[in-house]
Amino acid sequence: DNNGTVIVTSGGHRWKRPDALSISALWFGADPTYTTGADDAINNAFNVAMSSGSSLYIPSGFYKIETGINFVQTGVVTGDTARMDIRGAGKNSTIFCCSGAPSYCVKLDGRYITMRGFAIWGSIDEIRDTTNSAPIGLNIEDQRVGSVTDFRIAHIVGNGLRVNTSIINRIQDGIIYRCGSDTANAVHQVNSGNDGFQASTFSDINIEDTHGSQGAFKWTSHLNSDFSNVAFEQQPYYIAELSNTAGVFNIGEAVTFTGGATGFVALSSTAASSYINPGRGQIVVKNLVGSLANTTGTVSTISGSGLVTAVTNSGGQQFSSAGDHGKFDGIWLNQNGLRTAGIEAEISGDDNVIPNFKFRGEHQGTCLTVSGSRNSFGNVFLEQNLNDIVNESNYNACLSIVGDSNSFETVRTNLSKGISETGTRTTINYLRTRELYGQAASIAGANSEIINIDTLMASYVDGGELDAPHVNLSGSNTRLLGGSINAPLSATDVVQLSGSDSKVSDLTVLGSGDAASVIRSTSLGVGAIVENCNIADIAAGSKGINLTGTDSKAVNNIVNGGAICISGVNDGNVITGNECSGYTARGVDCQPVTVKQGLIVSGNTFHDVNGAINDIALNSNINNSQVLGNNGIRGANANSIAVGTGNITANNI
Repeated sequence: DNNGTVIVTSGGHRWKRPDALSISALWFGADPTYTTGADDAINNAFNVAMSSGSSLYIPSGFYKIETGINFVQTGVVTGDTARMDIRGAGKNSTIFCCSGAPSYCVKLDGRYITMRGFAIWGSIDEIRDTTNSAPIGLNIEDQRVGSVTDFRIAHIVGNGLRVNTSIINRIQDGIIYRCGSDTANAVHQVNSGNDGFQASTFSDINIEDTHGSQGAFKWTSHLNSDFSNVAFEQQPYYIAELSNTAGVFNIGEAVTFTGGATGFVALSSTAASSYINPGRGQIVVKNLVGSLANTTGTVSTISGSGLVTAVTNSGGQQFSSAGDHGKFDGIWLNQNGLRTAGIEAEISGDDNVIPNFKFRGEHQGTCLTVSGSRNSFGNVFLEQNLNDIVNESNYNACLSIVGDSNSFETVRTNLSKGISETGTRTTINYLRTRELYGQAASIAGANSEIINIDTLMASYVDGGELDAPHVNLSGSNTRLLGGSINAPLSATDVVQLSGSDSKVSDLTVLGSGDAASVIRSTSLGVGAIVENCNIADIAAGSKGINLTGTDSKAVNNIVNGGAICISGVNDGNVITGNECSGYTARGVDCQPVTVKQGLIVSGNTFHDVNGAINDIALNSNINNSQVLGNNGIRGANANSIAVGTGNITANNI
């Protein structure tokens, strides 16, 4: 007698159902009304279905789970003999509801098992309730050559989805809503070995309104696995959990908490919804003034009141991946307004491919940090919405690149801080900024490059970090190899080369803003090169190209405006083949305050001056240098070259 397909009466009669391809959990006494516990009946039905080679069907209903459902395969499995399909009536129909805080709601462990069409709730009341919720909603302990699809996990105070081992497996078409805690991620893959998540797929998943400080998604291993269309929607509000309510809270009305904290109702409804369930103990609060602890006494508005038992918010990191050799195509992160610091998304693994990554929403800290190496990104879009922020000083670079040899096809930012790179051998093919706050890019890693930058149409609504150059190449052999920059709000330089052998080429800069120099090689920029750049509309009193690093060079540039087009004041500076115009003081200025030598000023042309007296000026501190073949016939047509030691001047017009 198994209480389902074989029944023995008290009189000893034996009844057996005809062999069926599908077994119903109701045959074994599973109660779909949440009146009695359904664990034992469902477990029994699964075991019989597994042993008979049948599928398991769990019809529509609310099933009370008190100890946990165990879809656990036993014995040795070979070939296809253990293929098993567990099917509910759909993620809005077959619902497993935790009661009494079992260790997990559903455990899945076995090969060739597919599970689909179900929901897991932390409580029947659709609230985050630690007295009922299991710390794990769905626990995939060891699943191989199987799938979990068409599911919804909600209100779990802990891991909504926990994955230990998954090999050649598929997790797809799911919603994980209001899960997580201060000690557990909403989604957590825990096995860091190569078999943690190997040759598997995680796709078409929405992870919404994660609670607690641990964050939404943490994955530690994903060898040769594929992640696609994973969306994060974090509600930027506080959610107060109530033991009772009186009345319906109206949207926009003022809220007062015991202890003095105040705010406004953000979401409400007269019927149960996916956001708030009046009468079931939740209220969503925005614009909070003051602080809320986990237990805050009572809450009241004009229309309702209740005892607050807990306060939760989406203050944790949304996305963390530490695995190698995975593919992430379509990762969408949206909002996390209550986060006050830290990293919102991190790729710490190596050799991953990320074709599409998008972040949008307010967050203090860094949107995306790449601390792993040899990762390949396609299109990255980052938006911090700093136009809604009174003080953006708490917001860090929207993209931080720490690891080595990472590549980005396209990085687009909007209403954000810029990017920070401290790894090595980073390549960004195209960087576009709009509505930039502060510095566009700081490239400190050696042998890194931005091939094309576009800030041409950026609207500098707030200068932010005015003491920083718009683009800073501080790593050795760093390169900015093309693009356009609009005049930034900067009190220093538009582009600064402070790394040895750094290079800027094929760059158009339209205006200098408040910058002292448009492009400057600092004393650390030994051997820096500025080549084939077009610099226009330099502000009065500013310099176009300012070479202060030893052996730095300005070659074949077009420079218009400012007081001085090109300045060179250190040993070995080379200024050759440039076109200078519109200057008010000097086209080329080499007047150091101490003795310098080995400078070359050659093949430059000057025209259309703006009141300048000299095209070229060298003072007596310049020795053993050359001034050759420069043409100022259409310029000021006059040079001021002091007599120095060992200088050669010839063929200047």
